[in-house]
Amino acid sequence: MSKAHITDSDRKLYADLFERFQNEDYHVEFTRAELGDQYERLLSSLKRLEHIGILYLTMYDDGDTAMVELTENSCFKHVDI
Repeated sequence: MSKAHITDSDRKLYADLFERFQNEDYHVEFTRAELGDQYERLLSSLKRLEHIGILYLTMYDDGDTAMVELTENSCFKHVDI
């Protein structure tokens, strides 16, 4: 797993998603309507985490909704990224 280009924000996002998974929130959706200007930044972070195998990212057809779930290797034990 490459750590290149992973930011502190990416690590914080993964920690949040990991915590949600522990509370049985297995699929998390993010929408442009909820996040406004922060949506594109969040989407970039999600794409970096997908690239290194931390999560699966699904974009809905509207392009304004992203659904994520952690991969098998990153959901039960926290991975150091």
